[in-house]
Amino acid sequence: MLAATRYNITFLPRRFLVVVIPALLILGAFVLPGCRNGNGEKEDRPAEYSIQEKIDKAENGETIEIDKGTYRETIDFQGKNLTLRSKDPENTEVVKNTVIKGNNGRPAVIFQSGENEAVLEGFTISTGEDTTGEQVAERVYHDNLHNNLHDNLLEEENHLPPCAVMVTNHSSPSIKNNVITANPGTGISIDANSSPTVAGNLITRNSRGGIIVLNSSSPVIKDNEIKNNYSSSGAGIKILDGCTPLVDENRLAENHAQNRGGAIAVGLNSSPQIENNTISNNTAGRGGGIGIYMEASPTLHENLLENNEAEKGGAVWVCRESDLELSEPDSNIYSRNEPGNIKKQEEIKDEDKDTEEETEQAGFYKSNGLIKYQDMDLMQKSKDEIRNIFGEPEGIDSLMGSILYSYPDLDFRISIDPHEEKVDAVYITGGKFMDIQAGMTFSEIEEEWGKADETYFSETEFQEYVNLYHLDNYTVRFFAGEQEAPISYIQIQKK
Repeated sequence: MLAATRYNITFLPRRFLVVVIPALLILGAFVLPGCRNGNGEKEDRPAEYSIQEKIDKAENGETIEIDKGTYRETIDFQGKNLTLRSKDPENTEVVKNTVIKGNNGRPAVIFQSGENEAVLEGFTISTGEDTTGEQVAERVYHDNLHNNLHDNLLEEENHLPPCAVMVTNHSSPSIKNNVITANPGTGISIDANSSPTVAGNLITRNSRGGIIVLNSSSPVIKDNEIKNNYSSSGAGIKILDGCTPLVDENRLAENHAQNRGGAIAVGLNSSPQIENNTISNNTAGRGGGIGIYMEASPTLHENLLENNEAEKGGAVWVCRESDLELSEPDSNIYSRNEPGNIKKQEEIKDEDKDTEEETEQAGFYKSNGLIKYQDMDLMQKSKDEIRNIFGEPEGIDSLMGSILYSYPDLDFRISIDPHEEKVDAVYITGGKFMDIQAGMTFSEIEEEWGKADETYFSETEFQEYVNLYHLDNYTVRFFAGEQEAPISYIQIQKK
């Protein structure tokens, strides 16, 4: 769904355009879910050299060994297949004391030029943006954990925090035996048809998830310890947008997601292989261990899921439009998950659906490729059918040549094409659309759906920022008055 692009420029309020956009063009900045670039500086490191200087001078195939110390800079491999390692990647004290910090809102390490044999090994990697970077990340983590999402450092700084390691644009390095910790953003962001090997790392206390996999990427995520991470969904690993990773022999524990998938969330047509993992003591709203949604179809084989907890689906929660592939008989082991092990969201069959299903079905949802409301495809309805279903509208307005119906008991408006006399769009002004709640920001939506297909500023009378997604046969637009303001409404149109 998302195009693999090397540079992405996000539209900003016009008072910033003169200064900011040229800077982004010069720097080649990225804006990824959980990952933001800026202008880096080098400081707080051994005085005799920077790591980037060594990379700049190195040739393909060389091994660079780095002395203990704290290096506050962004490392870009620049397409070179180098091995960058600490003096002793097997020694925990050496790893602990060889630190790449990142600086001024940039990732600590970047692979963006198709590196396919590069190796990063034996470092502690963080993105604290000042001298108390780890304490800042700890503060964000604990604020998030207690659901104070709009009263923490991220909102105060009004930007998306950097990931620790960025892998993008068809890159496939090996990232192994590192400690990736205390990042206000994501630990590792994998995007744009990339296929790195992520193995033997400790990934912990990251405030927007341990690993996020996006945009048709297919990494191997193996033998990592992923624990005590926080995110809105997929606190350990989040897999979105047609990705096919192998998730094998990892230990995912005590990760906490507000919505779905305490340990792992899988969505947007992704189909990972998840096997031989230990998934324990994770929590979420739905799917304490694993949350599956938006036409995803993961395969689960020989995993241990124990002591996971959620409001629904202690071990696994599966949304109605998604599938879960299990061996016959089920080879996974389940123990003490609350409530229960696997919760499959049921299709609504008749008017006698129970209260739980009414709650699941509240708002608009996607089923069998259609966006529906209360089991109805409103986009297929005529003007008369809408009036028969909802009655006479209380308000009739005009919007860009269409007729807009509003009803006092509905949190959406229905747009009617005056020529066809059929529904041409729905405008949701409150409540819920699929997994998006009213009041979320563009950044929070990107955490759920990945990067928008288009981002622009609407020069209509409303003067709004728009994030557009192509969702099968639909176009979905989110509107907000400011880049980081809560969305004001959602438009759904059939293509």
